[in-house]
Amino acid sequence: MTLDEVLQNVRVELQNHFSDNENEFVVQGYQGTAWSLNDQFHKISDDAGLGKIACPFRKMRRSRSNEILRRWGETKELLWIGHTADVMERHYRQHLDEDFATC
Repeated sequence: MTLDEVLQNVRVELQNHFSDNENEFVVQGYQGTAWSLNDQFHKISDDAGLGKIACPFRKMRRSRSNEILRRWGETKELLWIGHTADVMERHYRQHLDEDFATC
């Protein structure tokens, strides 16, 4: 299945959701003001015995950015993640031991 096919399926599902339920948000359970997804993530990580993970969503974004970069290259990574090449170099790009081993 291509990315275009996946996105088309997602679009159809979202259109069905909004036409059937007339809800403003797709995810209804996370609209409370008393806590955030970050709080929920910390609760899950504590329950799993991992303790508090600092900046979890930033770390996940950085990890995914590097996966995309290694698999599809810089142009696709910049389009998918949505930042500039300068931001990628300063904040996201990781050089792994495998990178140095191949040199």
